[in-house]
Amino acid sequence: MLKFFVSLVLFSSNIVFGQSSGISSDHIFDVQSIYINSFGYMHYSNDEQHSNFTVDWRVNENNSLMINGNYDTNSVGDISRFQFIYKTKLTANFNAFAGYEKSIQREIFGGNIAKNSKAIIGLGYNVDDSVSLQVINQTNVGNQSFSNLDIGSLIKLGTKVKF
Repeated sequence: MLKFFVSLVLFSSNIVFGQSSGISSDHIFDVQSIYINSFGYMHYSNDEQHSNFTVDWRVNENNSLMINGNYDTNSVGDISRFQFIYKTKLTANFNAFAGYEKSIQREIFGGNIAKNSKAIIGLGYNVDDSVSLQVINQTNVGNQSFSNLDIGSLIKLGTKVKF
């Protein structure tokens, strides 16, 4: 089912861009305000799969809604993660974001399934048009069923570079 959903998102992104011309102004949002990015690859030697997608809808100049998803398989198990994030611009260079992450992990040996939820909050700083810095806190919420594939609550420091 997850493979079907990821495939549907990947293929529908081509449909959205293919139908972007000729849209009348009476629609709720402009298709040009939607950013869709995805990638996926497979290691044929060990049957690993890795895929990721992002749908970013710029609601207005200062606010956006994002859906991120990824699916990874390896020799230990499968991990599916989906994030729903609201992002707002505080100043010209600073932004804040908050959201929710749902992850499902399946261990290959034993077949244990773990479902976890995390609250996401973070700050970002745009150094210039091509470099940004982020601090992200992900905190477990609710009852957790940890597996060997989960890393629990964490704080991430990151840098994004656009080419």
